Parts: sequence; C-alpha cells; structure tokens
Amino acid sequence: MTAAILAVLTAAQQTPAERLVQFLSSAKERSVVYKVETAFGLVRAKLSYQDPNFQYMSYEIGKMKGEFYQIKHRVLFINHEDQSYFEYKGFPTYSGLPPESGLPNDVYPNFLHVWTDSKAVKDFSASTAPSGADSTLDWITQSVEVQGGMLRIFVGVRPNGEPGQVQISSEGQPPINIEFEKFGWPDKDVRAWRYQPPVGYSLGNVPKMHRPYQAGNKVEWGKWADGSGKAINMDQLNSTGVAVVFTSAGGPDRAIVSDLADLKKSLAKLKVNLVEVHLDEKTVPKREWPVTLDVDGAITKQFDPPHTPYIFFVRKDRFVIGAWAGYGADQKAKLIKTANDLYNPPSEE
Repeated sequence: MTAAILAVLTAAQQTPAERLVQFLSSAKERSVVYKVETAFGLVRAKLSYQDPNFQYMSYEIGKMKGEFYQIKHRVLFINHEDQSYFEYKGFPTYSGLPPESGLPNDVYPNFLHVWTDSKAVKDFSASTAPSGADSTLDWITQSVEVQGGMLRIFVGVRPNGEPGQVQISSEGQPPINIEFEKFGWPDKDVRAWRYQPPVGYSLGNVPKMHRPYQAGNKVEWGKWADGSGKAINMDQLNSTGVAVVFTSAGGPDRAIVSDLADLKKSLAKLKVNLVEVHLDEKTVPKREWPVTLDVDGAITKQFDPPHTPYIFFVRKDRFVIGAWAGYGADQKAKLIKTANDLYNPPSEE
C-alpha cells in the first residue's frame, strides 16, 4: 500500500513530459494497439516490438490488410489485398512502413522509440488540447524540423505516462490524429519468427530481367498500327531492312529524335527504313517516319528494351544484326556510322 501511495505521489510531482518518457523507457518490449485518422481513411494497427532489433506490425484500412516484419536489418512487408510481398535488406532498425504500403509515414509511431531518451523531456512544453482532442489528458507539444518544413506534435499524456492521443500537423496538410487504445506485452514473439514469405503470394519488388533482342534473333512482326489505327506493313517497310527505334519523353530521347532525321537520310541511301515505337505519349508525335504508340504493349514485350532510347537494326530476312543503347548529343556521327556499317559492312581488303 505504501509503495502504491509513493508511486502516485511521485507521478503527481512529475511533469507530463517526464511521465511520458519514464513510461516509454520502462520496458524494452511492448504491444501497442492504436488507430490513425488519415486522408485515406481510418487505419487500425497493432505494433509489437522488442528492442532493439525486432518488430511486427499489422494494420487494416477498409478492405486493405498488411503485415510488416523486421528482424534486425531485414524487412518483409505483406499486402494481403493483392497477395504480394516485398523484401528488403539493409534497413535501419525501427524502420517505418515501406512505400508499397501506400500509407503516410506517420502511421508508424516512430516517436515511441525516440521519446525513450531522457533528453526528450526538454523538447516538450505545456500545451492546451488541440481542437477535438480529449481535454482530460495532460497535453504537451514539441516542434520538429524535417525536410520540407516543421512538424508540430501534440501529445496527450495519461496519469500513468501512457500517450493517449497524438496529433501531428504540418503547414498546408491536414493533421494526422493517433489514438492509443492499449499498451501491453508483445502478443507475438518476433524473435522466434523465422523468415517465411507467404505461400501463394507473388514477390512484388523483383527487378525485371530484360532480355532484349540480340544479333541473330529473328523478329516476328505481328500487328503494328500508327496513331490513327492504320496498319503499318512491317514486311513492306522491311523490304531491305529497318531500324526499330524505341523512345519515350526523356532527355536522351529528345536528343536522339532530333538526330533521327539524319540517320533516316543516311539509311535511305541503302534503302533501309526507320520506324519509331514511342512509349509515353497518348497522341502520336509528328515525325518524318512511321510511329506507333504500342498501345497494348505487345511490341515492347517482344523486343524487351531495358530502357529508352534503344534501336534494333533488323535485316530484310527479319534477323537482328545489331543494337544501339542510350544516346548522347555528341554521338550522332558514331550512330550513323554504326548503322551504315551494319547494313553495308566495310570491305575487309
């Protein structure tokens, strides 16, 4: 009884900031149940962490459900809505949700770890309750400088030091309101968890392995059409040879497009044509040569260029005889010579 009375008296003598820091630093393992009001809707979440290397978080927002595991510097994020998962290595401890979650960074309460440091007490000052918040809590506030501006954080502290509500606001953005419903011991021993991607789910962040056509590969033309839907007769265009140029709207692409007219003129002397597959625009750009937008992606899938600009040089028998990747403003002469040498190899004499 005496110990309980002393604890109450001690708590009464502490400031809300001191109670907050003392509570959060009093245990290295916790389970936290909370909800967050965001512009995307209400997020319900549960976080279990075991300092300093283990954490697990599950959340729901409408029909979307996700899970997030971190074992030291390895992260597994699972999206149950589309049955995908994402793997990362080299993450710092107490990392928040990866961008694939689609949720704001503030949904993850990183401040619970930051405020375990006794130095955090001096960063707070007394405050009144923000509009709509629980006025029975003891409110304190702090300002934190972040990239792009300042965050104003309001914390409503319960008598035992638990954060009851937190509001995070920044200029020009609606505030994010977090309500903590329960603190307890972890209900999932993350340290005992073994890395196991969910069965039947697809890995979402595998880098695509491009396998573009190389010299010796044979092209099947399929169906090609210009911006009006009119068919492009590739067999006719390739009666002697054709250069297939993939472009988008980037800087290197603009540079090569400005030089394609000279390439076209040079190849015309060999009766070789040029066709462009433009991947960014909704309308066909005006050119002196045929252009397709590859609306269904079939052409791009077939040739599989790893980037743009990219040129495939095709012989009249539909065999690829060479390719050109990327472009710089000083490369026009080299490009034209390369193309001419492919279609009209220099004499070995």
